[in-house]
Amino acid sequence: MKRIELLSMVVLFSFCFWVASEAQAFRGMRAKGAFEERIRKKQELREERKKRLEERAQERIQQRVEWLTQRLNLTPEQGQQIKQILLESHQRIKAIFEEAKQKAIQIRQETHQRIRSILQPEQAKRYEEVIKEEEEDLGP
Repeated sequence: MKRIELLSMVVLFSFCFWVASEAQAFRGMRAKGAFEERIRKKQELREERKKRLEERAQERIQQRVEWLTQRLNLTPEQGQQIKQILLESHQRIKAIFEEAKQKAIQIRQETHQRIRSILQPEQAKRYEEVIKEEEEDLGP
């Protein structure tokens, strides 16, 4: 379990650094239409990536079942049972990553609230603008 938690944290930190770099990249793309098009394309790429990742996971599961079948001389029934176990594990791991993502969002919101609490009114107003820009940059 420690290994999964460590992997989750690595992915989470990688995601945060990626978000920051993407936000910087989008700063210059405020031209009408270009920004919306970029967001749409990014969403399409995300969906394609999710699909490819899921396909690869299914392939790895099948390969693992085949490997175990060869090594252990599994019956077809045992192979199916093992495949089901691996699929369930895959879903549980995906849920852990989603949970980590949600926690990261919560931490980010708490961070913004803490920052707001120390700003002067004019700074807080500008901070809200900066946050809005950042959210627009990151897209849906």
